[in-house]
Amino acid sequence: MIFKNISGKVYLIIAAGLILSGIFTAGSSQPNIRSENETPAATEEKSTSGDNKTYEALALPDSRFSVKNINFVRRYDSGGLGEFLDVVFEIKNHTQDDLNFYIYVLAFYETDSIVRTGGNFVPYPTWRKYDPDSKNFLTHYIRISPEHVEDDKIWNKEDPDFLKYRKIHHRITNHATTLENVHDFHPPYWKYLAYINNNKRKGLPVKLFGTRSPKPEEMVSTNYIPPTPEEAKLKIHPTIVKHTYTISYNRSKTNVQTHHHSLFRPGYKFFNRAAIIIYDADRVNQTEELDAGRNPQPGEKVNEPLVYKQTIMLPRLKNF
Repeated sequence: MIFKNISGKVYLIIAAGLILSGIFTAGSSQPNIRSENETPAATEEKSTSGDNKTYEALALPDSRFSVKNINFVRRYDSGGLGEFLDVVFEIKNHTQDDLNFYIYVLAFYETDSIVRTGGNFVPYPTWRKYDPDSKNFLTHYIRISPEHVEDDKIWNKEDPDFLKYRKIHHRITNHATTLENVHDFHPPYWKYLAYINNNKRKGLPVKLFGTRSPKPEEMVSTNYIPPTPEEAKLKIHPTIVKHTYTISYNRSKTNVQTHHHSLFRPGYKFFNRAAIIIYDADRVNQTEELDAGRNPQPGEKVNEPLVYKQTIMLPRLKNF
């Protein structure tokens, strides 16, 4: 119905009988109709909420130990095939008990996706502060200790992330101002973190002794393979590239050295990033049992197994 007031303004009143009738009949016996094949949105979110590929685990501070004296050593491969980056650090125990860890150490060469080789011809506008290409990082070369992880274990050619980074790499390679060789690309760093978080037990097992001193046979652990007599005679050592760790155990302290081989390749660049990731072995066992369906015991404390994570920008090193 339409009414006019004295000033001539028109007010339109719409009857809401149908809406009110729907409210009044909500309590009737009429069932809510839903397709049997329809899945509620809340169920879909719940089904992926426990997938640790969808988030990056955070390391909580742990007062039981500390990581000190992180150093880097760059040295030539005695076989002449490349160079090594040695990541050296020590873990100190602040308790009387032995602690057990799974450790991953990564060394990689990474760049953002800004075209810098000749790109000064068309620079990014200075008045626009945010450059999205500065947030998309390409991993061009990576080596992991204790064992390298191949690309096909991280992604495949149908992976949306692979398609995204392939497009970025193609754009840089075919850019009109690109004058130098663009290196191959591998999964980004965060994809390796997701893989590692799903494969904690594949890390390097390391014991941190408490007040007890290690036995003589427990003092050193390494995967070094010495050259055979024939190789030593020829002064070659082809298995040196497989040497990825050396661990020295002491009372209340463990020294860790990981070795990352950088192969000589066209447009050679050395590593410019390193990462140290440490999981508590006992907490890994606990979380796996809980994920398998075990109910927590009364008073049982559930802790995140990731106890240390640090990504380090390496000092500027000359690339030959």
